[in-house]
Amino acid sequence: MIVRSLKARIRNQFEVSAAEVGSQDLLQRAELGVAAVGPDQQPLDALLQNILSFVEQNLEGELLNYRNEFIHV
Repeated sequence: MIVRSLKARIRNQFEVSAAEVGSQDLLQRAELGVAAVGPDQQPLDALLQNILSFVEQNLEGELLNYRNEFIHV
């Protein structure tokens, strides 16, 4: 799946922000960032897990790494 298409599908299906955030100079690798805002961490964690599952199921390649980061203000 092309990176642009994957970003669009993530945005549309999950109503989050998604952007290519690194490795833009490499043709065979992409780094995507996904951002969501909410009042509680639990639903956001579940959302990010659903997005991860979606990417794993729709990716035409190998997922090398992922991480979640929560910022509390």
